[in-house]
Amino acid sequence: MTKLFVSYALHDSKVVDAIVAELQAAGQGFDIWFDKDSIPPGGNWWHAILAGIRDCEVFLFMLSERSAQSEYCGLEVQYAADINRPIFPLMLPGAWITANKPDLAFDSTLLPKGLDSDIQRVPHQGTANLLSALSTAIETYDPNVYKDLSESVPLPLRPHETHPIEMYTRVKAALFDTRPPDVPTAKSALYTLLKNHAEFRDVAHAWLELLDRYNKLTLLAQCNMKDKLCQRFSEYKASYTSKLSDFLGFYDPYEYDSRFG
Repeated sequence: MTKLFVSYALHDSKVVDAIVAELQAAGQGFDIWFDKDSIPPGGNWWHAILAGIRDCEVFLFMLSERSAQSEYCGLEVQYAADINRPIFPLMLPGAWITANKPDLAFDSTLLPKGLDSDIQRVPHQGTANLLSALSTAIETYDPNVYKDLSESVPLPLRPHETHPIEMYTRVKAALFDTRPPDVPTAKSALYTLLKNHAEFRDVAHAWLELLDRYNKLTLLAQCNMKDKLCQRFSEYKASYTSKLSDFLGFYDPYEYDSRFG
């Protein structure tokens, strides 16, 4: 069963919904990743999309004037090209297709980055023609050419999303370069890393827990509970792992270590 990923612009939903339904009903051995059916409730939709692209064997790009201009479609097709997935551009009915034939005035410079203008585009001429074209294309795809490159390609950010390294720098500046530390700013950046960047998820979660523990130490200090503070600081210090230390460093802005370390 061939895994297809469907990329399209929201504006084209009506026509794309019909095409996907026809492909699903045709029973031709296609396992179709379609966002409306494939993203679990409550899941991170962008991560799910990228995972769907990595898992696909053919990237089916619903080409229209809207999808060619869409930032998200552009990111999807660029990611598919970067990780070396075969791309099948299907030209949707509209301004670029008249009388079921491609418009000769089509401007290839409008194609999103990642979609090579040399790739043969297929006009949508009904389900039978699409199934035939897809089957022919899949048979001719050379597996030696389309080797998986996903391990070496970084995950693309959504439009206007802050790069995780910038968020990391923001956390470091708020906690280590600001006196007193700007904990709310650091927590906001850590929550963003936790939510949107899987590679930082474990360490961001650990740092959020650590900041809460340090805040409790400060409350003990304010209450002049020195014995309990000493005990809790020892536990706090022991909770550090090399992973946490490597990520930012040892966090102790009130220098309890000099008194209780």
